[in-house]
Amino acid sequence: MARVAILGASGGLGQHLVTEALTAGYDVNALVRNPRKLQRANERLTVIQGDARTGDGLDAAVERCRYVVWALASSASSTPAMAQCAAMLLKQLGPPFKLKQLVFVSRVGVGESLVQGTKVSGPLQPLLPKVMRATFKDLDQAEQLIRRSTVPYTVVRCTRLTDDGPSKRPVEVVTADADPPSRISRIDAARFIIGVLETPDWVGQDITIGTHRDLTALSSR
Repeated sequence: MARVAILGASGGLGQHLVTEALTAGYDVNALVRNPRKLQRANERLTVIQGDARTGDGLDAAVERCRYVVWALASSASSTPAMAQCAAMLLKQLGPPFKLKQLVFVSRVGVGESLVQGTKVSGPLQPLLPKVMRATFKDLDQAEQLIRRSTVPYTVVRCTRLTDDGPSKRPVEVVTADADPPSRISRIDAARFIIGVLETPDWVGQDITIGTHRDLTALSSR
């Protein structure tokens, strides 16, 4: 089976990505700042200590990988470094590297999805592009670098990530000009993202994912 590098593997979404990738049969290179946050025994899992924001360990993380999943967390308190990291990553993935796909997990409200971000459910979600202006600008610059590169990519924007269990409702996929679907659990998002690796139709696309709205709740209004 092919090998996938997961950047930000110890985060809330990253840990689910590791689980889903291993379940799907991939060999996994997991880049983490603190290996103690990703303690699990699996012969197909290689945990690499480093920091993608500084480039530390990045070369080892992507070595022999056909796929790369970017799941680095960004917050208002963190120093914007996504564009810088993207530039370092793209340098690593340039020729003669033969990458099949880079999945970049971004945020709704970044770039062309700005209006879409104001429609995401949740009391604070519509305010995030303004409150986290520097973070969203940084992510937008990272997205642009990836689009201008020769690397095959898919930009995935999740609506509002939750710690709910897996949903029985299907994942809804829309473009940036459509109304956003409902929130999505990290488990469902991880399963979808790992599935994207073997879905060439998504290459070169920017997509927003969530779960279908609760039809029961809608019908009772």
